[in-house]
Amino acid sequence: MKIAIVLRQMIGPYVNGSQVTCWAIVQNLLRQGHEVHVCSILAHQELQSLQNEITTLESTGAKFSPIAFDQALINDSKSGTPHGFLRKFKDFLFLGPVEDHVQSLRFRVLAGEKLRQIRPDAILCYDVHSLCATLGLHIAPKLGLVGDLWHLNLLLHWKVNKKNESWRRRLKLGIHVHRSARLHKAVMLEIVRDCDRNVEFAAHHAKWFQENGVRNMIYLPTPVEDPLTDCETPSRPDPLRSSKPRILMIGDLKNLSSRLGLQMFVDEILPELDKRFGRDGFETRVVGGGHLPPHIQKKLVEHPSVKMIGHVSPPHQEFLSADIVLVPTPEKIGIRVRILVAFGYGCCVVTHADNASGIPELKHKVNALIGTSGGEIAHLIETAWKNEGLATEVRRNARATFVECFTADKAARRLTDELLQLTNAPRLRSSVETAAATV
Repeated sequence: MKIAIVLRQMIGPYVNGSQVTCWAIVQNLLRQGHEVHVCSILAHQELQSLQNEITTLESTGAKFSPIAFDQALINDSKSGTPHGFLRKFKDFLFLGPVEDHVQSLRFRVLAGEKLRQIRPDAILCYDVHSLCATLGLHIAPKLGLVGDLWHLNLLLHWKVNKKNESWRRRLKLGIHVHRSARLHKAVMLEIVRDCDRNVEFAAHHAKWFQENGVRNMIYLPTPVEDPLTDCETPSRPDPLRSSKPRILMIGDLKNLSSRLGLQMFVDEILPELDKRFGRDGFETRVVGGGHLPPHIQKKLVEHPSVKMIGHVSPPHQEFLSADIVLVPTPEKIGIRVRILVAFGYGCCVVTHADNASGIPELKHKVNALIGTSGGEIAHLIETAWKNEGLATEVRRNARATFVECFTADKAARRLTDELLQLTNAPRLRSSVETAAATV
């Protein structure tokens, strides 16, 4: 079977959560003998800096078939409206054509041209941007993978960024953000309904879509390549116990989930850890590329027990040497793939209870330690450090859960089965490509 995977980024084995997941899907499809075309939507300038990543992808047997665009496509031409007050007013209130405000819809012509060249048997759209780019295109059966809820992410970004704004600017931007969220919510429901079938890797988001009238939406566990197959050891060794606990916080620092988690860490967890261990009685390693907002960065770099490591690839040693992998994201957004990767390494994960909404396989004091507040999470870190027997049991169960639920050969195969069913089932829409839908 020939499968085209459309997404708005490059993929790789050790980058952010969505790239790690998409990499696992591609590798599993290749192992099953399918022809896979990775159709990343990228600007020509982006492609020039990705030669190493492209070489790595193609070395696995996948075909890289980018949907390349000129930056001018999204930089200019807002429906011919001239610059000035009228344009600013329309932008602020999100008036006028939807494409003026949801720029991914502008990729539809380019995406259609590329997919007609490939002539796939099935199309897998891996995020809201790729779903926008294929809206109204029914060249082959289409399966949508949504990821995070678009409107919820916008509102949560605002929650992080408004902290240092004046009340006047908060009021102005608050109106703007809420109108934007309303528009993006409507677009998101439209692009999902345009698919023949949909999958969510976050259980609570799948339920949200079903409650909002998307009947062809199901939850599936997130596939991740087994990290231990790339390590020198086939099983996780017990971490060497040092004089103080080593805590790992890992993830792309540009991502909303990382910023929300680090905000909670500096505001609530770090002061509690100081009380329990002393200001230099523990080590927290913050691993990931990108830059943080200044009010978070300042508190991290000034603390003697926090080390800013930057991006590490591959991150094997960081996971294998950690006593605790801390994931304190305190909002119910998507799923935290870093938890599943940590499970793959057999780590002891301490996380916020909100993350169990997206990953129902998480079980407190079985395969993870789950808290509801900064104080409770700090207490669980202390418990894991002092109760070595509990930490060992959690690590073993975490690895067992990973093998049972999340390895690519199991989780990605279920996704492949969905694609095969689509190609074999009667088309839900006419096989003739429909005109571009109107949102």
